[in-house]
Amino acid sequence: MIYPIAQEKWIVKLAKDNRGGVTRRKSPRKGRVEDLFWVMVSFPQLLANPHFSLEVVLIMEEEVRRYEGKRNWRRRGWVIEERRLLEVVDQRLFEELADWRALLPVSLGETFTTRDLAEAMGISRPLAQKMAYCLRKGRVIELIGKRGRANSYGVAGV
Repeated sequence: MIYPIAQEKWIVKLAKDNRGGVTRRKSPRKGRVEDLFWVMVSFPQLLANPHFSLEVVLIMEEEVRRYEGKRNWRRRGWVIEERRLLEVVDQRLFEELADWRALLPVSLGETFTTRDLAEAMGISRPLAQKMAYCLRKGRVIELIGKRGRANSYGVAGV
């Protein structure tokens, strides 16, 4: 399975009045490998399956949008017309539990909480919670106990 993540995105907006004017800007959002856990939370048991492999491809893409009035109220009428691949920046292959374990920073120590994970990786706490959930279901980490109200985790098999 291949999962692309836009590390860098350019947004191209076609003119509202169809006169051919085009604006292009760089999106402030930066994708990273850990963003795959926003989707992996739907099927975390696959991590433990020995026949499952996932290749994460970090890309640069261009997203073309056109104005369509009242159609998409969340984006104020702008709809995505197409996405164009500009460049493949990096690839990461996950085949074994050791590949998933390599995502965890060395600075975590033997036991950690999702707050520790978020701070060590520089990600949001909700993403760290999804990551911990997926890695626990995939038997990469295990629930050890509690530290206050927070779950405490440790690397499985170490």
